[in-house]
Amino acid sequence: MWKLWTQDENVQPPAVGSDEFDSDKRALEKACDLITRSVHVKVLYIEKPNGDRFEFDAIKAWCDALPRTP
Repeated sequence: MWKLWTQDENVQPPAVGSDEFDSDKRALEKACDLITRSVHVKVLYIEKPNGDRFEFDAIKAWCDALPRTP
């Protein structure tokens, strides 16, 4: 499973949590959605099934490379 780790700043102290996805693409799509639409939930990183990570900068670069839809 791919885990998207986030920090919810709507609560004090901010709460760190994760959501699981069955593929890297789904985790990245959710991360992009949060980056572009959420003010209070921050993307931290995506944890790969083997424990390695996609850090925020790599996630942001992937999101920025997506084609824009009007």
